[in-house]
Amino acid sequence: MALPGLAAATPAPAGDLERLRLRSAALTGFEVADLPEDFAAALWAAFADSDRLAELRPWLAEVEPDGREAPSPLAVEIATAWYSGVLPASDGARIGTFYGALAWQAATFANPPGRCAIAGSWASPPEPA
Repeated sequence: MALPGLAAATPAPAGDLERLRLRSAALTGFEVADLPEDFAAALWAAFADSDRLAELRPWLAEVEPDGREAPSPLAVEIATAWYSGVLPASDGARIGTFYGALAWQAATFANPPGRCAIAGSWASPPEPA
């Protein structure tokens, strides 16, 4: 799922990677177990490769907001990466995952293009609502 060579180029310290997953779980509403370590490592590497670790590390150290305040632009960027599977990059954006994007888990009524939910399900018309 992670970009070849990207996560390996700039590995995250284990504690920071776990904290990224913990903060991301609070941010996205998913459980930590639902947030793959390899995508977290790729997200870390994308921030490292863009020289943005100095921005990411203080966010990791913050206490989770209570939900009554607007999320920071960095929090929105991180949530967007998890839901879309697109990693921020200094030269644009990079695909980190497609099928593993949280959007497909959140939208339980939809499947990623090219992936059937059940073999043969595409052959029948949808059931009326």
